[in-house]
Amino acid sequence: MKKILTGGLAGAITFIVVSTAGIYMAFGDYYYANLSCTRDQKDMVIWAALLSALALGFLLSITFSRSNTTGMIPGAKYGAILGFLVMSFFDFTMYTGALFFNNLSILIFDIVINTCAISITGGVVAWVMGMGKKEA
Repeated sequence: MKKILTGGLAGAITFIVVSTAGIYMAFGDYYYANLSCTRDQKDMVIWAALLSALALGFLLSITFSRSNTTGMIPGAKYGAILGFLVMSFFDFTMYTGALFFNNLSILIFDIVINTCAISITGGVVAWVMGMGKKEA
C-alpha cells in the first residue's frame, strides 16, 4: 500500500510539472487558440487540476502494482500505452458531442502531447514504486 501511495503522489506531482511545462508553457498559444471554450488562466479551478493529477497518479500506480511494473523504461512504455488509450477515449468522446476542439488536428495534438506527459509520468511512478527493490 505504501508503494501505491508514494507512486500515486509522485505521479500527480510529475504530471502537474510536465503538463504545465509542456502544454501551458511550450504550446499554450497554439493549444488555446484551437480550443472552442477555455477558462482564462486566472479563472482556472486548481483543486480540479489537483484531483485530476491524483486520479492519474493512482491509476498508474495501482495498474503498475498489479502488473509488477517497475523501472523508468517499462513505466514509460506502459504509461504511453495507457495514456494513448485514455486520451483517445476521452478526446474522441468529447469530439463526438461537444464543441471543445475547433478541429481534428488539435484533437490529435492533445492526444500526442498528453500521451507524452503520461508516459513520463508512468516512468516516474514505476521508478518510485521500484525503489528499494532487490534485483534477483
